[in-house]
Amino acid sequence: MQKATPAAIPNAGSSPAPAAPAAGANAANTPAPIIDPSPRNTASARPSPAGEWPREFLSRLRAATANHSAAPKGVDKSPLSHFAALSRSLRDRHSKGDPVNAALWAGQIVLALLFALSGSLKSTMSRERLLETGQTGAAAYPLPVVRFTAICELIAVVGLVLPQLTGVAPSLTGWAAVGLVVVMIGAMAMHARLAIVGHKAAEWRNVTVNALILAVAVFVAGGRL
Repeated sequence: MQKATPAAIPNAGSSPAPAAPAAGANAANTPAPIIDPSPRNTASARPSPAGEWPREFLSRLRAATANHSAAPKGVDKSPLSHFAALSRSLRDRHSKGDPVNAALWAGQIVLALLFALSGSLKSTMSRERLLETGQTGAAAYPLPVVRFTAICELIAVVGLVLPQLTGVAPSLTGWAAVGLVVVMIGAMAMHARLAIVGHKAAEWRNVTVNALILAVAVFVAGGRL
């Protein structure tokens, strides 16, 4: 006769295993994950390193050029309109952490220092003294023109710093840089004339320096207007 196997009896000290909940009840009690409808792009939000601002500026220049070239017929595609499109592209990205904004501030400070010195010398020195200090281009103009240019340079120095620093009429910084662009074009023309007509090879060095200052002024004007 076959004996019946007794059922397993749990130990007194062990607790019974909890019953597995039903699949439907577990799904009902689990909260649904919260999905952010507007995911953030952390790569684009992270500010670019200060050393990469030339690459960022060139990328914006290429983007502005592409958008301007792809404009439909009837839209102004002149160089002045293209310059305005680049200015808007730069202005829209200005912020405290923007490396281009930092580069613009550096350009403004450099221009302010240079033209504060230049304006002070031109407003006080005689023609002979200007020639002795190397201001050959300024000395070639009539003295009233030199004095007027010096006053404009000193006004531009104030416009390069105060509007952006105080937040009052910040676009004046761009217009101050435009004024300096005009001044540098006149200076380059005079130095080039002295180099060609006067056969003074040393004047080409002044033309090169003027071209560099002109490039900084154009950069500040394009970024602040």
